[in-house]
Amino acid sequence: MQGLKMIFRIKLFVLCVIMFLHSDATSQSLNVEVLNKMKTEINAGMVKIRNISALITNPEASKPDAFLDDTWSAGTVYTKDNELISTMLRFNIQKKRMEVKVYNETRSLNVNRINGVVLNQRLFVPLKSGEDFDGTSPIYFEVLVNGELSLLNKFTLNLKKRGGSSLHPNLGTSDSFKIYKDLYYCVEKGNPMRLEKGKKKLLPKFGAMENEIESFADQNDFGFKKDKDIIVLFKQFNKLLPDQDNGVE
Repeated sequence: MQGLKMIFRIKLFVLCVIMFLHSDATSQSLNVEVLNKMKTEINAGMVKIRNISALITNPEASKPDAFLDDTWSAGTVYTKDNELISTMLRFNIQKKRMEVKVYNETRSLNVNRINGVVLNQRLFVPLKSGEDFDGTSPIYFEVLVNGELSLLNKFTLNLKKRGGSSLHPNLGTSDSFKIYKDLYYCVEKGNPMRLEKGKKKLLPKFGAMENEIESFADQNDFGFKKDKDIIVLFKQFNKLLPDQDNGVE
């Protein structure tokens, strides 16, 4: 087993190097240690309530807007200065930003000053996708599994100029939309890459642990196409590695 773990770590290092060479050197990547520290401090109640103005940017004037949830919810922001700040938040998928309430005005968090955000008990981190080489800013991914091999959700919006939505009147009477979620995977301190579902595509991502994960899936009747099953497989993979926190609670 130790030999297999060593082989996997070598493969993981090579994959990290490849992804780094194909990514923007200034881009943000997923840092397991930072996210674990964030969770620990939140659980310990180390959250501040203070003016968040220093972390915001001016809003864009463009409309319409579409949100993961239209309502404002209490959330926690983890800054690059290692501060935890409690504030009212919502995730604007249309503009790919986290919005805050400041003096009854809507502003967006400066994505370059944020390590992560907890909103409705879900963890979001700003990352630069390994598929994006055009200098675009980091966008928010939801962390489903946090570990040496992490599993993420990327939210995208399909906006069409037809039929309004009674649940989202801010879109206007002529606009409709649908929110899509795509799974991404990410090695520690790497950039997210799109995850292709299916046994043949998914198993190789587990490297030297491929056989163990396949056996685990067969014995417990987990598939390789449903999101809920894939989450379990990623948690199991990280659980097999020493000293790993195998999920986001």
